[in-house]
Amino acid sequence: MELISWNWGAKGDFVTINGEVKNASQEKFENLQAIVSFYGSNGELITTKDAFTKYTPLLPGQTSPFATMVNYNPAMRKAGIEFHKYLGGKVAAKYTAPAMLSAGEMGGVVVGGSNISSIEDAQRYVIGVWTDADHPADDAWTRWVVTPDGSIAMFEALATADNWGAPKTAYYQMATGKYDDTGKRFYAVQLKNSYKAIITEDGRLKMGQSNLYLVKGERFPFSK
Repeated sequence: MELISWNWGAKGDFVTINGEVKNASQEKFENLQAIVSFYGSNGELITTKDAFTKYTPLLPGQTSPFATMVNYNPAMRKAGIEFHKYLGGKVAAKYTAPAMLSAGEMGGVVVGGSNISSIEDAQRYVIGVWTDADHPADDAWTRWVVTPDGSIAMFEALATADNWGAPKTAYYQMATGKYDDTGKRFYAVQLKNSYKAIITEDGRLKMGQSNLYLVKGERFPFSK
């Protein structure tokens, strides 16, 4: 197996887990499971959750997404992943993406924006893919790919489209400030010559003054 990508993050009372795995072997796998274990700051195991690959059997050379949810625990700080045969043993895997993701690392998620306490934390947090696949603005889906070099690949596609299409490139820097009504500090992605996308308490990105929010993680909302 080859782990292509994965991420985890809080959304309300739950933590969502999404990823992709490739069968790099010559064997087909029935009911392959991704096993995700969550740990606290001292390495103590909090909980474990499994997710079957979407495609089964997973054929040689085939790549499949996997996704699942688990109840949120505020003590979660790290998550590790491995693969098992259903009712069987561990499957050897090559990890293109990290096998262990800490809160705030690329692909991992700080559970809630309130855990971010510096520009550096905020910068690490926003790196990765963000999508709005639940509430399209003006009948269009939005997808951002935020990179460490200060650029964002911005995709926007109609809900009737077949895929994301070609992106536009924007540039950003991290910003911080305080809310006028509460005085509480926030962190944001400041687009050059444009609006801020504020990291919310529950870990989403609020796009300027609109009601559009992006959620961390890859999604493909288009119907086949």
